[in-house]
Amino acid sequence: MIALARCVLLIAVALPDVTWSLDRFVLRRKVGWPLCALLTWIGCFVIAWVAAFILEIGIESNMMSHDLDGDGSIAGSELTPNAEAAIERWSSDVGRNFGVFLAIPIFAIWTAVVYCALSAGTWVARSLRTQNGG
Repeated sequence: MIALARCVLLIAVALPDVTWSLDRFVLRRKVGWPLCALLTWIGCFVIAWVAAFILEIGIESNMMSHDLDGDGSIAGSELTPNAEAAIERWSSDVGRNFGVFLAIPIFAIWTAVVYCALSAGTWVARSLRTQNGG
């Protein structure tokens, strides 16, 4: 499950490039960069929320795999060192709990950086093309 959550987050990292390219080359700037950036940022946030949810399911299922009698709790003879480590991971994973909230400013900054870099690259390419007479 952790690998799946990481793959989902990679989609969020690549999303600004994909949406900028779609708007620029496929839609021929019909959406416009402000709306496209806003939709990208919202999409990245939703993807980060889904990744956190997948991670939560994985950690909880790992913890509950140590519940041998199926009563929904780990106690008594079920409390092995592996079970204690799974419980500790489930109860103290601050990144999983706050990752969704941190995704808001992080993906806003990431979207802005990617859009600025791609726009600057396009501007430089256009400038070079006009200088060379093409």
